[in-house]
Amino acid sequence: METYPSIYYCGINEVQKIINPSFTYLISIYSIEDILVCPGWIQPANHLELYFEDIVDPFLAYGQYYAPSKKDIEKLLGFGRKILTEQDQHLKPIKTLIHCSAGRSRSAAASFVLLCDWYGQGQEKRAASEIKTMNPLCHPNTYMVKLADEIMNRNGKLIQEVNGFN
Repeated sequence: METYPSIYYCGINEVQKIINPSFTYLISIYSIEDILVCPGWIQPANHLELYFEDIVDPFLAYGQYYAPSKKDIEKLLGFGRKILTEQDQHLKPIKTLIHCSAGRSRSAAASFVLLCDWYGQGQEKRAASEIKTMNPLCHPNTYMVKLADEIMNRNGKLIQEVNGFN
């Protein structure tokens, strides 16, 4: 049986409360208003920082408020594949923490996207189920998922799963 990294997602306030972490990787998705968090317990090479708002329609972005871009999702996927490669070299699951401002939309979407990538095509329901189990109130950012669906050539399967979150 294949071992996959473990993913947890939360809001920025929860990250600031972590004292004894068991996380190897951290993915931070910041809004313009967020106070940047770089906890001392994470190695800089194991910390991906992305900067965009929780915007689901790129036409609503203006001024300093950026929507997620394909480049952001490609960075996320590349970082996730680095984590998966490292997992292949370990027996115990590697833990990854993903946070955004509130811990319900962008971090849920990032977690869903990475799980879909790690599990492979046809496992979108499994990934969605895990995301819902972590936080039944989550609502993944649909634009992030749409971009990932296009990049990963999933023909709408990722979008279909997150549309079922309502």
